[in-house]
Amino acid sequence: MKSNGDISWTVPFRVHFPEAKRELMQIFSPIALTRISLTTVAITLVTRLALQHYLPDLDVDWGPIILKCIGFTVLLLASCFAIVLVPPSVTVSSQGILVSQGQSCRLHRFDDLAKCSIVEEKREVPVLVLRRRDAAAVREFAISPRVSLTELAGIIKMGRKEI
Repeated sequence: MKSNGDISWTVPFRVHFPEAKRELMQIFSPIALTRISLTTVAITLVTRLALQHYLPDLDVDWGPIILKCIGFTVLLLASCFAIVLVPPSVTVSSQGILVSQGQSCRLHRFDDLAKCSIVEEKREVPVLVLRRRDAAAVREFAISPRVSLTELAGIIKMGRKEI
């Protein structure tokens, strides 16, 4: 998509999904999810024992409470996994490169970038490669097939010259 000299696209889902899933599986491994669930149940049971000890006349059905705690933990984790379903959107303009995903966005100004290039070799789809001057990490964003690579390269070249 193009408007006012800007080029925008959404990272293709078929490229985004496997990478995001792999990244989240490193963060939320099955062992970590088991630990989170067991911790939730343990906190609930300790609370139950403390309340029974200090308030013996309190009549509470603890089964639904434990199920609610587990349910809320699952909902919290599901919200973290939403990032897998929402691919980032990239806009390249003469000002810089705006990357937005969900409710967050980041503008990478060309003068803040040590590296900004389009890589096509050995890739399923071409990618936009960014590396900030203040960071060692390289960010890669798959480019939609609907985007003209020559126009994109032209905007990047113009932005880099204005530095």
